[in-house]
Amino acid sequence: MVNVLGPGVAVDIQVLLSELESLRQRGVPQADVRISDRAQVVLPYHRLLDAYEEERLGDAPFGATRAGMAPFYADKYLKLGVQISDLCCEDRLRERVAHSLALKNPLLEHLYAKPTLAVDDLVPQLMDAGEKIAAY
Repeated sequence: MVNVLGPGVAVDIQVLLSELESLRQRGVPQADVRISDRAQVVLPYHRLLDAYEEERLGDAPFGATRAGMAPFYADKYLKLGVQISDLCCEDRLRERVAHSLALKNPLLEHLYAKPTLAVDDLVPQLMDAGEKIAAY
């Protein structure tokens, strides 16, 4: 059976790799997984923004799981998202992340009073993640 993560699906690469490893450790045969190059990547700052918004709301949280889904979908529909295919091209990835951080960093700094993020810190992490899932 082939398992397909299709176009537009939210892919948290770290969670996916962890789940695949968990299956291997339990003796489950290697999963036959295919990931569309148009699937969307849940980025580290999606989880941060989710957690910071819950923190900001204090006693009236909206009940996020802090998995980054609300910020992820906001980026997807604002055309700020990163697709799996972007992980194969460092220049394209750098451009996508820089564009997104131009909007995220003012929020981090001024709304949440948190440190800003740097493209140069995120791109190597994401390129490494892309290499780890390249076989899929």
